Amino acid sequence: MGTAVVSNGASHHPPSSFLEDVVPQAPEDPLFGLMAAYRKDTDQSKVDLGIGAYRDNNAKPWVLPVVKMADEILRSDPNLNHEYLPIAGLQDFTQPSQRLILGADSPAIKDKRTVSLQTISGTGAVHLGALFLSKFYKANTDRAVYFSSPT
Repeated sequence: MGTAVVSNGASHHPPSSFLEDVVPQAPEDPLFGLMAAYRKDTDQSKVDLGIGAYRDNNAKPWVLPVVKMADEILRSDPNLNHEYLPIAGLQDFTQPSQRLILGADSPAIKDKRTVSLQTISGTGAVHLGALFLSKFYKANTDRAVYFSSPT
């Protein structure tokens, strides 16, 4: 990563304060290294299972038919808008998700011991959850946190 320079065109402005000694380059994401290794691999029977995108036999992105159908339903909904969601997400999404994951008869849901939040996708959600727990959850006893595998 190089040095970022912010300029309004005038030569007397200093470069950005975000130099590498202030904001060091983050380590490479291992998944991107895996993707690079995949691209270099010449084995004809290899399968790309990375970055959550399906590909056809020509390595072109392939959108699942159910995703296309959901997209069409959303685009056809006259009530759909692009307003920001509430901070916890769309309750019409989070509540059914709880029931789907834990079961409609879950004692945890009935006892109001669950919380569901809508977040950015994939590992971003896991990161936000772990960050929240590490910052605010100060239990005096051991507690279990369950994540799917893969996350």
